[in-house]
Amino acid sequence: PPRGAMQARLAIVAFTITFAAATFAFLALVERNGEPAGLLGSLNSPLFAPLRAFIPPGFSLGTAHNDLRVFSLGSEALRDYEARLANNFNIVTPENACKAATIMPVSFASQNFSACDRILRFAEQHGMAFRLHTLAWGEHNPRWMADIPREEKRTALLDYIAAVLDHYRGRNVTFIDVVNEAVCDNIAFHAERQNCGPEAGGMKPGLWYPDVPDYLDLAFHQARAYAPGAKLVYNDYMAESTNDPLDPGKADRVFEVVSAALARGVPIDAVGFQFHIADMHGGHGMSGALAYSTWIDGVRANFERFAQLGVDIHVTEIDVGCSLPTLPCTESAFESRCTRNANQADVFARILDACLDVERCTVFESWGWTDRFSWRDGSDSGASPAWRTYYDQEAFMFDAEYAPKQAAWAMGRTLAAHMTSARGGAEAGGAGPSGREVDLQAYTHGPSGC
Repeated sequence: PPRGAMQARLAIVAFTITFAAATFAFLALVERNGEPAGLLGSLNSPLFAPLRAFIPPGFSLGTAHNDLRVFSLGSEALRDYEARLANNFNIVTPENACKAATIMPVSFASQNFSACDRILRFAEQHGMAFRLHTLAWGEHNPRWMADIPREEKRTALLDYIAAVLDHYRGRNVTFIDVVNEAVCDNIAFHAERQNCGPEAGGMKPGLWYPDVPDYLDLAFHQARAYAPGAKLVYNDYMAESTNDPLDPGKADRVFEVVSAALARGVPIDAVGFQFHIADMHGGHGMSGALAYSTWIDGVRANFERFAQLGVDIHVTEIDVGCSLPTLPCTESAFESRCTRNANQADVFARILDACLDVERCTVFESWGWTDRFSWRDGSDSGASPAWRTYYDQEAFMFDAEYAPKQAAWAMGRTLAAHMTSARGGAEAGGAGPSGREVDLQAYTHGPSGC
């Protein structure tokens, strides 16, 4: 849209958020209308077939393992968590266990791969693919890494990648997020995320850039040398749609950076799109209707153009909250729980459908699967315990009691619809890719809407 129209839309969104915040005190008096979790059955209910039963051949449906959030659970509770995870998904990504701050928290010499190893063993034991996340990231690194002198950073990056991938040489590491969030931002209303400069060439300043100006190329070539059999991924956020009102140019900048890297011979096999989004991204609510009515159309267009580059497309970290991450659930607080869950289900299903419609979109992963363990639960909001409930985004497809929400049913129906499509798969009433007998016709009539 023209710049003036875009500014008008952003102003309306800002007004909506301000208005909602002004009435925030009233929310303490509002009780969210609930729906009994039992209406949707449980994971072990004969009504709900695990999602893994419907995954088309050649496709990966997965989630983050909440590692450091769940390792402290008792052994029985952890087994229950992991059994449910493995029952529904065929690929897993450690949420934090394979990041530099966990593997080498104090120094290069203080290497501790135990948490990352633990989840890799879990994946191998359950026949799941494994994504190693992540090697080169400009943020959230251990202090010793941030203190590396500029002239030593190039060697340090190469040594770190070599150490991690040499440790996993010959193991079942299917995908590697080699470089994470390297492209600059220009997010409206967020001064700390406006870091694009004319000299940056689309890259974001951080630990590795600009001190190692070719660090993206360097990281991918080093990863290919040490893990020749793995798929190497570039991963980023807010680049999902060509129609994003908060950072309209981010998708184009990522496209340009990836295109230029491929032209230089950088071995990028796939591009990951994170999708930390909300109901409004599907056009729901006032903000959705005003600013995001064409956002998913932009996702489809974006997937198509990246596929034409010859790279695979991965949805890597999707979660669908009630507002933007870390913000309170203002608009959705006035909706029934059922309406909120139905809107969330619609967004999950439409993004999954957009992925399945593109042959090169081969992976769909959420950044967690249950609202019990969630980075969007409000714990990082700074809100007092009395207010934290309004910051709990409840962003996943299973609730805090592990019961499938409408989103889980909607994803199952979407997968089932594609099982007999061009991707191939089971006929209705036959065995799914997992070998389990599933009744597709009965499943498609599971809970939907309110």
